[in-house]
Amino acid sequence: MLPELFAIVAPVFAGIGLGAVWGKLDLPYDRAFVTSFIMNIGTPFLIFGTLTKLGVSTGSLAGFALYGVAAYVAIGLMAVAALLILRLPVRDYVAGVSFPNAGNMGLPVAFYAFGNEGLVLAIGFFAISAIGQFVVSPIIYDGRILPRSWIRMPTIGYVR
Repeated sequence: MLPELFAIVAPVFAGIGLGAVWGKLDLPYDRAFVTSFIMNIGTPFLIFGTLTKLGVSTGSLAGFALYGVAAYVAIGLMAVAALLILRLPVRDYVAGVSFPNAGNMGLPVAFYAFGNEGLVLAIGFFAISAIGQFVVSPIIYDGRILPRSWIRMPTIGYVR
């Protein structure tokens, strides 16, 4: 069990160490480029690569994604109720409360706890989360639907 745990957490600690050394050396860091690279290249490849490499039935993945949609709808309704009770502006808070960043912590935990099949199902849940964050949230914040902006989101293209 320790070798499996090490294989999962070692890259995290390596990334932390690399970041610490980078900061100590005061090397330049283009935050805009890194963010754009991860969102436009890294995340779509993570989703596509995992879904094609690890064999899980389409039915299982679709069912789990449907559970994710149901969970997000339920959380959104509870968030709206709580925000109304607290007399906070719903449009300002509901998307941030309803759509968590399910990738950073959720994917490694799902892989460690449930193996490859758990990772694939977690990717399905993460894909629903990404759609919520990048499609539904802007609709909530702007109060209008802007399909043109969806075309620029490669994450959405790989989820279809």
